[in-house]
Amino acid sequence: MRLNNARSPDTNAYRALAYALVAFHFAWTLLVFGGAIAMFIYPQYAFMEILVLSVTLLAGLPFRFACPITLMERRIRRHFDPSYENHGSFMATYTNKMFGTHITTKTADIIIGIFYVIFYTYAVVALIYYR
Repeated sequence: MRLNNARSPDTNAYRALAYALVAFHFAWTLLVFGGAIAMFIYPQYAFMEILVLSVTLLAGLPFRFACPITLMERRIRRHFDPSYENHGSFMATYTNKMFGTHITTKTADIIIGIFYVIFYTYAVVALIYYR
């Protein structure tokens, strides 16, 4: 006999996959922002930062600059929580959850865009200057 609150194996698999995606997404975000910090300390890292930023931006092109990992997470989470909504922003969703803020997706996208422009510009200058 199965209890009503027992999770099915499918639910557990989707839940595990969603958490794995969040972990990967968090690691990628650390690579992007940590790489920017590393680039300011070690300008030779500029080429790698340009590569990481380019891959990140190109991955979002087919989705109108929405992050494909965020979209995939939402789709997977809805298998076990139909009311889940992240509004297309990993940063806004988890910043709001962790710090109790109310950052909108648009605000998060603008902030991230500003950082990307700064990082990309500095990376190109560092690449040219420190050759």
